[in-house]
Amino acid sequence: MAHPNKTRRVIYLSEPAFVVVLLLLLFTFLGLNTAYGAGNFLGNALPVGLIYPTPVGILFPGFNIAAGVNAAALPNGKKGTALEIAAAPSLKSGDSTSGLVSIATSSQNIGWSLGYTNTTTDSTMTHGLYSGVGFKLGDVQLGMGLRGALSNGFTPSVDAGMIVHTSQTLVLGAVGYNLDSAPQVAVGIGVGHAKKDNVELNVLTPPFGNSLAVKTYLVTFSATVYTGAFGTIFRSSYDTTAGSFSETLGALIWLGQDVNFALELTTPRTLTAGFTYVF
Repeated sequence: MAHPNKTRRVIYLSEPAFVVVLLLLLFTFLGLNTAYGAGNFLGNALPVGLIYPTPVGILFPGFNIAAGVNAAALPNGKKGTALEIAAAPSLKSGDSTSGLVSIATSSQNIGWSLGYTNTTTDSTMTHGLYSGVGFKLGDVQLGMGLRGALSNGFTPSVDAGMIVHTSQTLVLGAVGYNLDSAPQVAVGIGVGHAKKDNVELNVLTPPFGNSLAVKTYLVTFSATVYTGAFGTIFRSSYDTTAGSFSETLGALIWLGQDVNFALELTTPRTLTAGFTYVF
């Protein structure tokens, strides 16, 4: 029998550590009897639920978010359609809650996508739309996207991007954001193997045309690995003005041939869950 005055010791995990441990345990258990999604034409299924201005790789964005990052990534040389639903619930009082629903399709050398976003902060709800179309012309991919909030009408910002495959693995690319107002440009270089792995480094410039704006550059490193039924992603971004880093760590698992689930943890405290159905 325990002594009545003995203090019981309890060990608490921080929110990020708890999420990572739970994620690994869950995915390991589910993956024991899971067949890899051979029907996966996506090429890159991670990350989920993140579009500009959130830092993300511009050369290998997730298929369903590509229209909001770099629409040039939409055509992937294969045919198919994917529906994605992602949500980031509030983990602490005062945090925002966000969600995303997107459908994207590719017909070998042409791809297009339409997405809806929703963010709630302090009982204030903001709705948005993004869409894009991309074309593949040999080793060059071109794309154009629209992004905007659904408040007092829809006046979207215009984006345009390009991806160039200089060899079987080396990829170069650039995206111009907000071309109709205060343009920003992101340029990147990366190495990728279809459905296996990719690594990228990109730089986002400050807005042009505003001499009073703080000259902030955002440097982003992103790496994704796919093996069997699993996928993992790590992203780190450095803000030159704040002198600070932000990171994303995520994992994905295929359940059968056409369904996958993903979890992503972005610092300081954003947990995003995503579901994708390929058909």
